This record gives sequence, structure tokens and C-alpha cells, in this order.
Amino acid sequence: MPADPLQTLPIDVRDAFLLSGWQPGISRRRCKTYKFTMHKLACIVLNELEGLKVRPLQLDKPCRPLGVEFCVDIAEGYEDEIGEIEKRLKTRISPIANVGNGVAIMLLAETGHVLLLGYSSRGLLLAGMSFGEGVKAILAGEMKRPVFFTDDPQKLFWNDQWDPQDASTFFLGYEGLNSDSPAKPGYGYGPRT
Repeated sequence: MPADPLQTLPIDVRDAFLLSGWQPGISRRRCKTYKFTMHKLACIVLNELEGLKVRPLQLDKPCRPLGVEFCVDIAEGYEDEIGEIEKRLKTRISPIANVGNGVAIMLLAETGHVLLLGYSSRGLLLAGMSFGEGVKAILAGEMKRPVFFTDDPQKLFWNDQWDPQDASTFFLGYEGLNSDSPAKPGYGYGPRT
């Protein structure tokens, strides 16, 4: 992950941010404290994007494109769920945005991965392996990959409409997001093979 994920945005995402009022290099950070511990990447992103409302991209993709509002307050009340995700992924996670006016919370992992935690469904989705890729997938309506934890007997982050046998499903085992191991059922991460 680059030191500044805003420097490597896809062109169409960068243009959408600029149309929404983003001024690269200018801080938008509000003077407030958060209930969440924000890691370095989240601080870099929120420093320039907090409060920015970005409209969806108008592309022909398989899912409905969603707008994004960069704010942390949307995650209040989800501290336990986000803490559990951090524990399972073995990396720090920071909530950074409201997706689709309450459809999901955008989470940014310290590793750079972008995840979506649904409000109405308890599902967890992988939107992208980097900030730019994840935001583009959300704004453009690209398919997101459901995440299943192999050690989740209570099915805390399981959504019954997703099929764990589907090749696009992301399986996370004991190594979390910090794994470089090849994808295999129950260990590491990646498509189930």
C-alpha cells in the first residue's frame, strides 16, 4: 500500500472526488475525536476527504452503484462488530464512510483492503485490495466479494444469500489479511479453489 492512497486513485474516481469538491493536499479534517482508533491510512484519507459526498459513477456494471459520504460517525454503535472483524482479520480496521445512505459502513484495513459491513444484513464484503480499487468498486457498481470466516460457528458475519461454494467467495482463516499463503479452503484468503 502506498504511503498516500489518494495519490494512486483510478482516474474516474479521482475525477468523481474532484467534482464533489475534493481539493488535493487541502485538509478537510474536522476538529473532533472519534470513538475508534484510526490507523495511519485512515487518517490520511479522512484528512482530505472527511465530509465529502461523492456521487456514484454512471457505468454499466452488474450491481447498483452507490454514493459515498466520508464520515466516521456512521459507525457509532458498531464498535463491537468492528472490533470482532479486527480480531478475526488480525489487522487494524477503521470505519471511514457511509455507503449508499445507510446501506453499509466502509472499513479501511491497515493493509489497504476496503471492506463493507452491511447494516441490514450482517454480511461482510471485500470491495477491493486497495483504497482506490475498493472505492471504484462501490461507486461503479462492480461486484464485491462476500467474506466468510472459516472459524465462525455463530455465523456472525454470514449472509445466507451468499453461497460459500461460489468461486468468488473470499475465505479467511486463522492468518487473516496478513497472509501471503495461497488460497485454500479454511486458510489464508482468496477465492476458494
